[in-house]
Amino acid sequence: MVAQSLPVRASRTQTGNPMVMKDYNNLTPGKDIPSKGTPMWRDDEVEAIAMDVAMRYERSRGWTPTDVSSDGEHYGIRSVGPNGEKRFIEVKGRSQTGAIILTGPEMDKLRQLGDRAWLYIITHCKGEQPRLRIIQDPISKLNPEMLYRQVQYFVEESDWLDKGDEVHPIEIL
Repeated sequence: MVAQSLPVRASRTQTGNPMVMKDYNNLTPGKDIPSKGTPMWRDDEVEAIAMDVAMRYERSRGWTPTDVSSDGEHYGIRSVGPNGEKRFIEVKGRSQTGAIILTGPEMDKLRQLGDRAWLYIITHCKGEQPRLRIIQDPISKLNPEMLYRQVQYFVEESDWLDKGDEVHPIEIL
């Protein structure tokens, strides 16, 4: 069993809100574009790889994961253990590594779920061996920075990297 650590939200100034995908072609740096990092956009391939890694990891633990990412739940996977215990998992994938973005609704849901909430961050999705880091109750452990009108929250890699547990590749194959 992997020890649990949680990375999500930090500066308690945010209340959590939804992420709005923006058209980054017509934005003003410093005003519309976050001052930290670079704009991120959805990469369907990375997202599919991240979800696959998370689902395989859950099955390797003897749990039954269900993809609820398109059901409006504001998390990606609901997983049920052999004893009926549930994990509500938000999955974030990165092609390499780096900061992640959480949406306001994701923040709200993770906060509401408390220690039943998990954040799975899968890095190096386009590499030979993706890496999985899991964080239980991420809101209590992370320090997200509000980026845009309480709809996007930026979590530095240095914040989430030391809050969770890395799952060794053998456990997710």
